[in-house]
Amino acid sequence: MKYLTIFTLLLAILTGCNSGQAAGNTFEGHIQYTIEYQPQQTFLDRHYFEEKRGTAIHYYYKQGDYLRVYLTPDGDTCRFELYKIKENRIYFSTDLSTDTVYTYSCAEGYGDLLSFRKTESKPMLNQETVSYECTMRYDQASAPGPPFQVAVKMFYGPSIKIDGSIYADYKEGFYNKFAEASNSLPLRTEVKGDPLADQIIQATDVKQQSLDDKLFNKSSNWKIVER
Repeated sequence: MKYLTIFTLLLAILTGCNSGQAAGNTFEGHIQYTIEYQPQQTFLDRHYFEEKRGTAIHYYYKQGDYLRVYLTPDGDTCRFELYKIKENRIYFSTDLSTDTVYTYSCAEGYGDLLSFRKTESKPMLNQETVSYECTMRYDQASAPGPPFQVAVKMFYGPSIKIDGSIYADYKEGFYNKFAEASNSLPLRTEVKGDPLADQIIQATDVKQQSLDDKLFNKSSNWKIVER
């Protein structure tokens, strides 16, 4: 698996860990996030990440499926990720000028879990939050080098309660750990130790609303490639 995929998986952790409650209590709606980057390599600057990876996320969730649409500072869509819960599989594109869409299963974890713990609380979006931190170790995938550790801390509030148990088989990125511990959607995520860039993803708006099922459909025009 190439390093770009690892970076994509880490971003998936940031706004992942999503699940649905029993009928009548399932969150369905739209969350907006901002993304800030702190590059860790001298040959990469913020502008690179902002244009290639996006500075904002429009996140749509319904009955376990979710769609993340990433926007540049100019408001242009630069990539997307679609998760289908019945398949336990992610479909994503990093180049919207082509019909090529990559996919991978979330049933198998990648990397080693070093620790998972509950950490501090802080006010956020007019509510108290609780946070969980996961430390993971990954091997270099695209070039020889020593393993690296990534710490992901996510903050959760009481405004969007969910049943994380439906993601018990979502092992990629140890999503199941976050989902089952929090039973909520993240309001903020902090990532440290990524060789390319540390990141902060912050929710700015949460709206519960009905969404069209077609929003989560796979396109018949996609040329799907296993990653």
